[in-house]
Amino acid sequence: MILNIQKLILLTAVAFTSVSALSIVGHGSASLQGREPSAVVAAREEVRSFEPSRVIQGRSGGSRPQPSGSSSNKKCIKITKKIGGATIPIGYLSENYVYRSGVFKVTWNKWDCLKVVVPTGSGPFDLPIYGENGSKKYLGLAGHDGLKASYPVKTRQTSVDSRPQNVGNDASDLPLSESAVWSVDGNTLTAIWWPENGAKINVKTMLWPQQLDYLYFVTKPAEFSQTARGAFEVTLQLTNP
Repeated sequence: MILNIQKLILLTAVAFTSVSALSIVGHGSASLQGREPSAVVAAREEVRSFEPSRVIQGRSGGSRPQPSGSSSNKKCIKITKKIGGATIPIGYLSENYVYRSGVFKVTWNKWDCLKVVVPTGSGPFDLPIYGENGSKKYLGLAGHDGLKASYPVKTRQTSVDSRPQNVGNDASDLPLSESAVWSVDGNTLTAIWWPENGAKINVKTMLWPQQLDYLYFVTKPAEFSQTARGAFEVTLQLTNP
């Protein structure tokens, strides 16, 4: 039933829209581009035939082992969409990367969710990754002024109110990142981005049906909407694993 509702959301979001290319983060040695169907009909047919298992492989089986240690503030990040008065679950931010990108992907399976430790207070603050003991142990955002969005990555720590820095993160083509970008209102997680030039941006979090592996933290909404037709805004909610 949930998967049928998720499919309906995507169909509603992209109906009667065309799809154009969007340059995003590097994918290995080549730039990853949005697909360009030869006709709008082709794009609609692709969305009609969408099934989560075709896009993001879920895991099956028994209980998943948990990392060592414990925290009452350990949370997953659930991706939801509001339609009318209903909040519809879409997926989760995964602990796995989009292939060869170093960018955390979207998953339909809660077992794959990235677990973070949420501090007290409203923010902005860092989100330590649960069970991560290396130097790059924070969930942050990576990007630069030439992009329309920033992307969720594992990064070293940056100070509050700092602009993106080359401190080290796992993204293959995005050396600049920030960690102290997160705020919480109730159980809703939001993010800011302080570009290399200009004022802080309260980013919009969006999904694009043509690149469902990616969660976009949009820094240039007008430009993004022109190139990612059919993209829709989502809400990030903190939930127990």
